[in-house]
Amino acid sequence: MAQYLVFLALAPIALLGSLSALFLPRIVHSYHRFVWLRVFNYLQLVFLLINLAELLTRNRALKQSLAAIDYLFIGSGPSIWLLFSLEYSGLVRKFRPWQALLFIIPVAACVAGLANGPQGLVWRDLRFVDVSWILAMRTGGYGPMAVIMFISAYSLLLAGAWILALHAARSHRLYRHQTAWMLAGVILPLVFNAAFVLKMIPGWHKDYSALAECFGGFCFSIGCLRYRLFSVVPVPQRMIREQMRVGMVITDADGVIVDLNPAACRMIDKSETLLLGSPSGPIMSRIEKLYEVTRHPINRADGQLEAWHLELRSRDSAPALDAAGPYRGNFLQDPQDSPILSLGELRVVEMLAQNLANKEIADRLGLSANTVRFHLSNVYRKTGASNRAELLHRISDSVSNKFA
Repeated sequence: MAQYLVFLALAPIALLGSLSALFLPRIVHSYHRFVWLRVFNYLQLVFLLINLAELLTRNRALKQSLAAIDYLFIGSGPSIWLLFSLEYSGLVRKFRPWQALLFIIPVAACVAGLANGPQGLVWRDLRFVDVSWILAMRTGGYGPMAVIMFISAYSLLLAGAWILALHAARSHRLYRHQTAWMLAGVILPLVFNAAFVLKMIPGWHKDYSALAECFGGFCFSIGCLRYRLFSVVPVPQRMIREQMRVGMVITDADGVIVDLNPAACRMIDKSETLLLGSPSGPIMSRIEKLYEVTRHPINRADGQLEAWHLELRSRDSAPALDAAGPYRGNFLQDPQDSPILSLGELRVVEMLAQNLANKEIADRLGLSANTVRFHLSNVYRKTGASNRAELLHRISDSVSNKFA
C-alpha cells in the first residue's frame, strides 16, 4: 500500500514539474516554437492525469481501459521525442508522411490492451487485487504486443537522445549544457519504466513512469533558467559552413587537405572529391594571386601542431570590426557600411528576440518576406554574426532588457 500512497503524495509535485515545462519557456521568452516539444509536454501532463484516474478507479473495465491508454502514451512519448530531436537538430523541420508510421505500434498496443483476451497479447494472467481501498491490477507477465512496444519505445528514445548528444557535441559548450538537461529529463522516465518492466525491485507493483516523466519537466525548467534552453538554438554546423562566403580549408600538420567548405571549392574551382587528400601547398600558391589566404595553426594541448585552418577571401574584402574586435570568417561587402542599425533593422531584431520566424515578423511589421530577409542580412553584416543563433547569442541580453 505504501507505494501507492507515495505515488499519490508525489503526484502534485510531478504536476508542477509538467506545468513548469509547459509554461516557463514562454514566461522567460524561451525559444518555444518547436511543435513536437509542445506535443511531448502535453502528452506528459495527460499521461499523469490518466495514470492517476487509473489508480483511483475501482471499476475493473474502466481500470483496464485506462491502463491500455497508458500504453498508448508510453509508446507515443518516445516517438514524439525522436521527432523533436530531428526538429531541434535541424535534420527534419517539416512533417513527413513516414512520421505517422512511428505511432502504429503504440496504437496497436492500446487496442490489444483494450481487448486483452485469453491470448494475453499485452498482459498475461491479468487479475485485480484489493489493496486496502485501492483496486490494483496485477499480471503474470507481458504478452508479445507489450514486449514489441517496449522495445520500440526504448529504441526510439535512445535514438532521439543519440541525435541530440551528437548534435550538441559538435556545437558550442552552451548547447552541451542545454542538451544534458534535456537528456536527463527523458532518461529518468526510461530508467523507472525499465526497472518496473524488468521487475528489478521485488514486490514493486506500481509503475512510476508517469511521475518520472513529469519530474523531467523540472530538468527542462532548469535548462531554461540556467542555460537559456530554447532561447538560443544551435544551427547545424554543416549549414553554417555551406552558407559561409569565406572559403575555409582544413589541413593536417603535413598540409594535406582534410576538409573544406563549398565557398573554398568555388574559389579553387575544383570539386570537394578532387581536393580532399591533396597537398594544399601548390593549390594555395596558385590561388594566392586572386585571394588572400590567412593561416591559423591548430595546436594540441601539449603545444604540438595538429592542423591548419586556412581562410580564403577576396583581397578587396575587409574584416568586420566593432568594440569587441574582429570576428573571423565574416566580412562586410562594403567597408563603408555603417555599423549602426537602422530603425527598420532594429524593429526586425526586436521581433527576432521574440523568437518569431521570418513570415511572422513580416506579418507583424506589414513587410514582405524579402524585406525582412534584407534587413536580417544587413544586421548580420553589421554585427558580424553568421546566423540567427549567433546573433541571438550576442544580443539576447541587451535586446531582451530593452524590448521584453
